[in-house]
Amino acid sequence: MLGFEDLLELVRTTPPPVWILVPILLASASVQGVQDFAVHRMAQFDLHGVQYGCQSAYISMELKGSDANVLNRRCVLIRWMDLTKERFAELVEHGTGSLLILMPADYAVTGADKLKEWTKLEHHLLNSGTSIPVYFTIETPELTKIYEDVHHAALRDKNSTAAAVLLNIFSGRGYHVTTNGPETKPLTDAHVTNIQGKLLGRGEEESLPTLVIVAHYDASGLVTSWSHGADANGSGVVALLELARLLSRLYKDAKLRPAYNVLFLLSGGGTLNYFGAKGFIEQEMEDASSLLHNADYTICLNAIGAGDQLYVHASKPPKPGSAPFRILQAVNEVCKCFKQHADVMFA
Repeated sequence: MLGFEDLLELVRTTPPPVWILVPILLASASVQGVQDFAVHRMAQFDLHGVQYGCQSAYISMELKGSDANVLNRRCVLIRWMDLTKERFAELVEHGTGSLLILMPADYAVTGADKLKEWTKLEHHLLNSGTSIPVYFTIETPELTKIYEDVHHAALRDKNSTAAAVLLNIFSGRGYHVTTNGPETKPLTDAHVTNIQGKLLGRGEEESLPTLVIVAHYDASGLVTSWSHGADANGSGVVALLELARLLSRLYKDAKLRPAYNVLFLLSGGGTLNYFGAKGFIEQEMEDASSLLHNADYTICLNAIGAGDQLYVHASKPPKPGSAPFRILQAVNEVCKCFKQHADVMFA
């Protein structure tokens, strides 16, 4: 579709004889068939008054390749592997109206390095936010054809005169993208759910020290319904549940029960700056009988299933003889039993 700014520029630079052809070309230009495909909008949420993610939804724009001459108020079609933080900033700076990102049907063929880069980009886009609509869709043969069409048109226009561009616009293939989903509305009654349990030690529970074990159970990303959380944080959830199962057997025997309370928390909103854990702490601290008042130390289990290295995030390495130091010693002892070695790194 030819925009007003494009037409004005072409009229200024095109000789008068070509103008006469315009009505004829308009009358003879072919109309492309309608193609429907499912898209997913970038996640959007507000946290403590700060907006994150995509702040717009509706699209009714001409579709262009990312290398087209004119991107202002256009929907740009781009493959995910070609999108970087810098490229995204350039597109927004050039007035891009919206973005449609083609995602692969199989991530296994993309390589670990590219997936790692995309994870960083995903985090940047979600936390920086954008005012333009950003949509994602799985690339299909039909979308591949559209992608090739718009990018070939962009290359053709770059090497053509203004008159040739005008002819190509009216006689060539063009696409207009329109979203037809329901109007987006804020969820004012959204809730974050936490799940907690406890094992009471030998003695008066109010006076005993408490070990707190925490893992967030949810996963999120640019496209909420596509989020994968096997490692972050399915691995942490599995570890917490297994610890609860094993320790519960120990605590059943009064003779073996240690003089320690254990508090377990599966928190929600982990990717929302640990919103659920924060709410849990605030609520528990208001309760005078809460075990959290006597918390000796806390272990947060997050993304512990990838690779053979164990990363410990702490302000400084634990002192010899302290409880965290004894825990790390125990981890290494267990690894030795399985003839493995745990590389513990502090960050």
